[in-house]
Amino acid sequence: MNASVASKIVSMQHAIAEHVPSGAMVMLGAQLEQMIPFAAGHEIIRQGRRDLTLVGPISDILFDQMIGAGCVSRVMAAWVGNASAGMGYCFRRAVEKRIPRAIETVDHTNLTIALALHAGAMGVPFMPTYTTLGSDLLKRNGNLREFSSPVNEDRLVAVRALRPDVAIVHVQRADAAGSPRAHPVRQRRELCSIVATADSGSARQSWKHLRVSENDGGDVACAVCA
Repeated sequence: MNASVASKIVSMQHAIAEHVPSGAMVMLGAQLEQMIPFAAGHEIIRQGRRDLTLVGPISDILFDQMIGAGCVSRVMAAWVGNASAGMGYCFRRAVEKRIPRAIETVDHTNLTIALALHAGAMGVPFMPTYTTLGSDLLKRNGNLREFSSPVNEDRLVAVRALRPDVAIVHVQRADAAGSPRAHPVRQRRELCSIVATADSGSARQSWKHLRVSENDGGDVACAVCA
């Protein structure tokens, strides 16, 4: 490990306490099911955070657990559940019966929430798409706006950019400087849960074909899953 690099590796407990306040908009995972940051989500539950907005194309059962724990006031996602287990039971209870509390849902497709995060990462106000044209999503989600193409006669949908307060992504490895083996979305604070650490030299050499996270000067923390 390069001694000149200030380590950003902290405990999960410290990372959540420092970077995830109640009321925050938190992106969790945004990758396939094997990369859902369960350790971070469970620590959020333990620390009793409330009124969170959860964002993610791949929400998985972690969203459902956090809803059941009373941590969540709003969900921005295509669905909440698991590809094998089906719809999240806690999510359904919260929507239908307001148990343990009422939650607001902002309906997206997996593609539109990904486009919203991509627009935020690029620093543009929206991303254009054909998807959702003719669907009820345009009536239910004010972040999706139909418009006329400026270059032809097509009708398109503008997906408003989304920039969460905190992005929590799970990666296999990271170095002490906070460079993960992944490229998260653009956000105000970034927390990476990691399985293992590596020194900066070997990390950058073995991951040279991958993009290293750039946080535009924001806070970055790497928390080891324990």
